[in-house]
Amino acid sequence: MKHEQQLSLSFSILSAHLKHNIYQHFREVFPIAANVAMLSIGTTIYQLLYSQLTINSYVAITLLMPWIRSGTQFITSWSHSSAIIISQAIGSKQIETLKQDVETSIKIAIFISILSTLFFIGLYAWINDIYPELAVETYQALKVIAPLYIVLPILRGYNTVHGHVLRALGKTTAVFKINFTGQWLVSLPLCALIILVFGASIFWAFAITPFEELVKTLPFRYLAKKSLAEFNLAAANKLMYD
Repeated sequence: MKHEQQLSLSFSILSAHLKHNIYQHFREVFPIAANVAMLSIGTTIYQLLYSQLTINSYVAITLLMPWIRSGTQFITSWSHSSAIIISQAIGSKQIETLKQDVETSIKIAIFISILSTLFFIGLYAWINDIYPELAVETYQALKVIAPLYIVLPILRGYNTVHGHVLRALGKTTAVFKINFTGQWLVSLPLCALIILVFGASIFWAFAITPFEELVKTLPFRYLAKKSLAEFNLAAANKLMYD
């Protein structure tokens, strides 16, 4: 393409309209990319902090992490699907039933979260059979944090679906701010304080994970209700760049 004389790859000939679209696209996508990177790095930092616990406590949390990711994957998938459907409705300007569709999506996400909770109750019941040769202290650690990882899918599912719905409504920067505040300004410093300064038990260390979700619940819900109440065709048109 570079050596084809009929083509020009110079950015100088891009129309102002196309440049504006590129800028708008970057402005929308960057907070999403930054949000994903931030949450992933935060999860890694949690793991580094947990490594300062006793070896049995760290093993217990490490064994649970793949189960937690797997158990909440269905909620994440549903939330992604909801955001796509809502975005398509906004793109086609069919927003008459938008509020009802969002509420339905949230209710189904909560239902899936309850199923995940039942899954984790089953995991707790059969954990000794799944891992039959662990140390007694590791079994004890798994038992102590069971209420926390059992309730976690409900809180995480509620926040996940709200986050994706808000992105579909054009509130990507607001979602980033809520996640950044809840994880990096509140939960991670608190987790570090509990483990590194007070040397607390595995229960209080792992409790920061559902606590983080709890901190973000009210801002997500408030912003979602406010955004839906204010959303109209004029707001939908602002999301159109072509």
